[in-house]
Amino acid sequence: MSGPDLVEVAPASDEFKKCQERFHREGVRLPLKRVERVQNPVLWTKYRKSVEGIELMAFDSNEMWLFHGTGSRLPTQIAQHTGIDFRYSNAGLFGKGAYFAERSDYSNKSPYVHKNSGGERQMFLARVAAGRVHSLGKDQRDGAIVHPAQGYDSIRGHVLDPDYYAVIIYDVSQSYPAYLLTY
Repeated sequence: MSGPDLVEVAPASDEFKKCQERFHREGVRLPLKRVERVQNPVLWTKYRKSVEGIELMAFDSNEMWLFHGTGSRLPTQIAQHTGIDFRYSNAGLFGKGAYFAERSDYSNKSPYVHKNSGGERQMFLARVAAGRVHSLGKDQRDGAIVHPAQGYDSIRGHVLDPDYYAVIIYDVSQSYPAYLLTY
């Protein structure tokens, strides 16, 4: 088995076009300069086991494609070593979990967007096994949450007006940083 890698996706490929379409449809209109597929067998194996576990309990992993900005953390470190690990972050509006934006323009905001040494912006397009999602309202924000309510696998919460929502997971293996988008 080979080690973790970032593989550049050809701009003319269907794979690149699908990433670009999601990126633009969900908010950011800037052109994508580069799409790199994350190939990390260790993280992928953990993610697949998580998907299978959720499917055993909920019959559907409810996999979503969502955006994640890394702020000051190097995306390459996340892709090649830790995965999207909330243990490196502070608690947010819905506790200490990994937050995934439904819209790319939310992850493009400071302090979430990562700027590389060349000034380019970067974020992940991630696969998230959301399973049964517990939707919470603005009045249900709680920074002390450590896991979803019993019977749920994730939380969906309102993070910013007017209509920005995130899906929050509390098990690091429920996500896979599938693509690093550079724009």
